[in-house]
Amino acid sequence: MKFKIAGPSAKKYFEKLLPNQKFGSYWTKDKKNYVSKIYRLMNGLSGFEKTYSKIKLNYPKHIKPELMSTAPSVLSFLQYIIREKKAKKILEIGTFLGVSAIFFAKEVGQKGSVVSIEKGEQFSKISKENFVKNKVQNINIINDDAISALKNINLKKFNFIFVDGSKVNYLKIFKILENKINPYCTICFDDALYHGDIFNKKTKTNHGLGVKKLQNYLKKDKKWNKILVPISNGILLVDKKAKS
Repeated sequence: MKFKIAGPSAKKYFEKLLPNQKFGSYWTKDKKNYVSKIYRLMNGLSGFEKTYSKIKLNYPKHIKPELMSTAPSVLSFLQYIIREKKAKKILEIGTFLGVSAIFFAKEVGQKGSVVSIEKGEQFSKISKENFVKNKVQNINIINDDAISALKNINLKKFNFIFVDGSKVNYLKIFKILENKINPYCTICFDDALYHGDIFNKKTKTNHGLGVKKLQNYLKKDKKWNKILVPISNGILLVDKKAKS
């Protein structure tokens, strides 16, 4: 018995990866604006831009939050994961302006807490100002290098760890975390696609190389569940496999 497919068909699974590919956008007439329509739909359902717009920020005049801060859509997605995990203790590596820390702090509430590590004194100072400005009191910021700071932190108490600091050190950071976190902790690495640099045989940036080294290491490590989600600049989620 033959089935007639009413619509598009895909020959390879990669053709079904992104919604604006032929398979996903087959029926829409307005293919040019399809991505922006998806974004508006996501925002309409989640309201992440409205939430983001309520945050009051201080930042240097030469830097716009959109340049380096994690996208509101990603933060909304991570809030959902934190909520599903019922995580109350969050560790962040790389504070920048404090936007993501504020999102996490609001999600865990006053019964939860966020520890954020920021090496740069300028951004450590600015983020503290932003925490006060937004009346968030459950964030503790550590002004130190991540590699150094992690050696002095009890990592087992955290349920969710967000890594968005120096991409050069992603693998070093993971090697510290992998043997010291609790079995139920989820680690999220931001910028997992690093603007496409990871696909170059020879990366153009040290940051892209750092991300690539982490991914090559994880490909060989069988102790971890891994999923790379192609949202924004890519996020890589990992957690320990349950022992059988």
